[in-house]
Amino acid sequence: MSLISRRQFLASLATVSTAIGLPQVQTAFADEQVLEITETIRTLENRMREFPAFDYGTHNDLRHYYLPISVKRSRLHCDIIFQNWFMDNYVLQTLSDWCLEHGDRAGAIALLLENAETYGYLPHLRAACTLKAGDLFRSGRHITQAKNLYQNVVETTERISLDTIRPYHRAAMLRAEFNL
Repeated sequence: MSLISRRQFLASLATVSTAIGLPQVQTAFADEQVLEITETIRTLENRMREFPAFDYGTHNDLRHYYLPISVKRSRLHCDIIFQNWFMDNYVLQTLSDWCLEHGDRAGAIALLLENAETYGYLPHLRAACTLKAGDLFRSGRHITQAKNLYQNVVETTERISLDTIRPYHRAAMLRAEFNL
């Protein structure tokens, strides 16, 4: 008798669920477990394939609907939004768990930096969260901490050859240069 790996077992569940008529399962990223994709997500994903141009509403809906089943997928859609909408305030609010709206500067900084670190492989999300945290430090007159974060964005965005990251790079450079 041979044992199967966890990944093989989870993949076999996809076959079983299809055979007995349960909702289809789909793998997300290589290190994620098998995900149960809702009909709403399936519809939104199909809309993206059918109309590949960026649609804020579709990506924001996917950000929202993926959150309970895959934070990684949710954050991927945040990154796509930041790629197309520089420093989108609504998405920054959600990433701060609404601490920004409620005036909880320390809570917002902590959550934004946690997202930047945890999902650092998503360059636009990392840059947006780090810039916003720097802005919050600056507004609290913590200039050194703000400049350190701005410099971090400058350094990380210099290594990325995407046109869409340039606005974050320029914004960080300007903020780091001046005592704003």
